[in-house]
Amino acid sequence: MNSNDKFLSEKMQKEVDYFEPSQEFSDRLRFSLRRPKPILKSQVWMRYAAMILLPLITLSIVLPIQTRLMQKSEFTAAVIDAHIRSNLAKHLTDVESTDQHTVKPWFVGKIDFSPPVANYLEQGFPLVGGRLEYLLGNPTAALVYEHAKHIINLFVLKRSHLVSEASHIRKNGFEIFEWQEGDFSYVVISDLNQKELGDFVHLIQSH
Repeated sequence: MNSNDKFLSEKMQKEVDYFEPSQEFSDRLRFSLRRPKPILKSQVWMRYAAMILLPLITLSIVLPIQTRLMQKSEFTAAVIDAHIRSNLAKHLTDVESTDQHTVKPWFVGKIDFSPPVANYLEQGFPLVGGRLEYLLGNPTAALVYEHAKHIINLFVLKRSHLVSEASHIRKNGFEIFEWQEGDFSYVVISDLNQKELGDFVHLIQSH
């Protein structure tokens, strides 16, 4: 910077008046900066809509799941009750036979489907007979088998969401296997141990 520029800069600093804001102006400026922006009516309605719709959407998702779980629990209880009742009430079979060609035709006219029936005598699971059951209002063919003096109930019904695609649970001292195949749903229940009852399930599935 040359001497003329330096002189001019010093002269401007001395002669130029600086604006010194009042305390009131400074306070108003700070208040205006802190004040929130006005909320548009559309934003208010969007918030209210979200507050109303979010619980409804959540309910529409959760309620069907809870309902299905309750139905599933009731169905499992019905399966256990039917198995116990068939043993205690001496009503194990409506048709007693080891011949599948006798048991299978017996269901004609009693239910609107023909359940697959087989005898696994050579594998240690002889057919005892069959009977008609209703599980939560679903017409069901109950096929009865025996193994080492343990009774096995095989429930066959039209394909239903109440039966799992493939599952095994132990409840109230019973082993319960479920699966879906073709047009049918299958449920096997017994107080037989899991391995041996599992072998029986594999026999049916591979038949």
